[in-house]
Amino acid sequence: MAYKPYDDEMLRTLIDGSDPRWGLVAKQPRPQRKRFATALQREQESVQEAGMLDYQARILVQCSLPYRRQFTNEWTRRNGQMVLSLMTPKDIGLPYGAYPRLLLTWVTTEAVRTQKRQVILRDSLTRFMADLGIVQHANGRELQRFKDQTRRLFNTTITSTVTDGAHSMTHDVGFRLASEVKLWWTPWHNATDSSEITLTEEFFHLITDRPVPVDLRVLQVLKGSALALDIYSWLVYPLELSQTADHDSLRGVASTVWQ
Repeated sequence: MAYKPYDDEMLRTLIDGSDPRWGLVAKQPRPQRKRFATALQREQESVQEAGMLDYQARILVQCSLPYRRQFTNEWTRRNGQMVLSLMTPKDIGLPYGAYPRLLLTWVTTEAVRTQKRQVILRDSLTRFMADLGIVQHANGRELQRFKDQTRRLFNTTITSTVTDGAHSMTHDVGFRLASEVKLWWTPWHNATDSSEITLTEEFFHLITDRPVPVDLRVLQVLKGSALALDIYSWLVYPLELSQTADHDSLRGVASTVWQ
């Protein structure tokens, strides 16, 4: 089920509602109103009831992807004892920004839901992007950006290295996200064949083994900022460790990010 952002009419309904909390929306700067309206909605309906419980891979929450375009085909990020290294063909480039993060969330959720390595994409790229909450009415430039980031993401080889200096131990894990990617880029009409991604066994096991639960409504509100998406993911990560990813926990984390 795709989440539809609040439009002006829905905002007016919230602002004019009988619940005194709706008045909080009207007091906020106009750019922040949708965020507050979403927060109020989340208080009325849990993530499970709304069908908006999604998942992310722990390994890519601990160390995230680049925020900006990198003019190289190799890149590393360190978080404590963990180092994440990315490598991609020079003529394709490394993934960056919000789109790969949202796409990874969708792929991880589909893998957890179906317990299958083969992920079937919607046969219309525009509808697929809408399902991800990226954009409701994509234009040519946005479609091209999403296509470019998809190619970058699924052509990247990832290596994770964890070093324990106290015990002189190093643990390396290397993998590609997919063993086969077949995409039909038909933005405005259905394709004869459906697009599909076959995840590698290594990545499939990584994303289905204790994935990090997230609220899709929050991701869709924060989708314009890769940094905001990462902060939210970092904050909900301890919930997966404690296995307390309930409605109240996810809501409290989202409120922290929005403040």
